Order: sequence, then structure tokens, then C-alpha cells
Amino acid sequence: LEIDKTRMDRTMFEKRVFTTGEAAKICKVSQQTIIRCFDNGSLKGFRVPGSRFRRIPRDQLYSFMRENKIPTDALESGKRKVLIVDDHPAIRLAVRLLFERDGFTIVGEADNGAEALQVARKKSPDLAILDIGIPKIDGLEVIARLKSLKLDTKVLVLTRQNPAQFAPRCLQAGAMGFVSKRENLSELLLAAKAVLAGYIHFPTGALRSINQQSRDNEARMLESLSDREMTVLQYLANGNTNKAIAQQLFLSEKTVSTYKSRIMLKLNAHSLAG
Repeated sequence: LEIDKTRMDRTMFEKRVFTTGEAAKICKVSQQTIIRCFDNGSLKGFRVPGSRFRRIPRDQLYSFMRENKIPTDALESGKRKVLIVDDHPAIRLAVRLLFERDGFTIVGEADNGAEALQVARKKSPDLAILDIGIPKIDGLEVIARLKSLKLDTKVLVLTRQNPAQFAPRCLQAGAMGFVSKRENLSELLLAAKAVLAGYIHFPTGALRSINQQSRDNEARMLESLSDREMTVLQYLANGNTNKAIAQQLFLSEKTVSTYKSRIMLKLNAHSLAG
């Protein structure tokens, strides 16, 4: 029975148009009640061309249920929960309309970082659409705190800030995606679906910049090693123990251990082989 219920919930979530019988089951009323509401215009829909069969679009059924205070759980089961964080009401409204039209559930809105964290703790959204230029607690700090809270909330940044400068910082802070407000809103929806599917979504140029920065940082760290430290590192990379390295380089194990500690510090590494 539980499997059948889950299958039914998923089917109802995926359907975009319902029969009067399906609508009756969702609303937990008789089919005649649904037909009567359809015929008097309180429940919007259409008739199948060439027949008397009535059909009700999802958004119309949802509005009807909300207006009549009928629980919408059956329609919302399986929906992705979204939190919108932006200090511009018009942006929040545009994003809300876009995502609700595509079947997402908006569980909250916030116009500052402090409120965003409160709502995230309380609602545990699947996705937070976040502007980083927000008051009280800035967006980059919000991303870092969400990550430290170990919530299953993925962060998609929506901002006017320069992608070349801020996309790498957002990625490093823990964001899964970055969309400029200069892009079409349809780009935001595509990015959200990619992020929720487990992919990262960043401007190509920003990713190249991030990769280049990473390579530059690695090069600088390696250049900071002395010749002897580099030699010890090569032995460690080949799987040699401290004792074996000491024998090869005619050093004491204590000296090798000291070199190893210095290498870990300079490379910001938590462990090394050996």
C-alpha cells in the first residue's frame, strides 16, 4: 500500500492536467462536486475538443484548492522547495512566479542574510536562490554558514556582481551555481535544475579563471619548498616510509619527520604518504 501511495503521489506531482475524477480524489470531494464547480466557473478548465470531457490544468486546480482552503499536499508531494533571498521585492516576485509556474514550492523569502539563515534552518529548502549583495550578513558569509550547518540546501547565486570577480569566490564559499541578473530569467531556471541534479553551473570564463587560480596557487606552494623538501616530497609521493627515506638520503628519521611537517605546512596538506 505504501508503494502504491508513493507511486500515486509521484504521478499526481508529474501530471499537468487532471480529469474531474482525479481532481475529486486530490480534493477529497465527490466527482459531482468538482463537475458542479467546473460548470459554475469557480474551477477553471477546458473541455476536450469534440467531447463533453472536462479537464483541469494543475495551476487552476492549485488555485481552486488554495481559495477553498483545501490542503494542497497531494499536489505538492515531491516538489522541490526553494528559498528566495534578495533585497529587491520585484526580483523576489519575478523569481517566485517563474519557479511556481514550473512546479516548485517557494517555502520562504528573505531580504537580508540573517533572515535567510533563520528561514533555511526552519524550512530546510532544497535550493536557496541568493543575491550576495544583501544587508546584515552578506551573501558569501551566508553561503559559508549554510555549509557549516550541514543542511542539504544547494545555493544558486543570482546577482549583478561581476562574474569574473565573484563567481570564483562563490564557488570557494560553497555555492553550486552562479547566474548574472543580466541574463534572461530562463537561464536561472536551467541553472536551478542543473544544481538540483548535482551539477555545478558557473560561467565558462569564471571556471577557467578558477582553474587557473588553482594551478597558480599550486605552483606557488611548490616553489616555496626548498630543494631538500622537494626531494623528500618526491620520495613520499612514491610511497616511501620515513625510515626508507632516511636511509636513502643518509638522514635521521627525526629529520625526515621535520621535513615532512614543513612540507605539510607549506602545501596546506592534512596528510602525506609515508
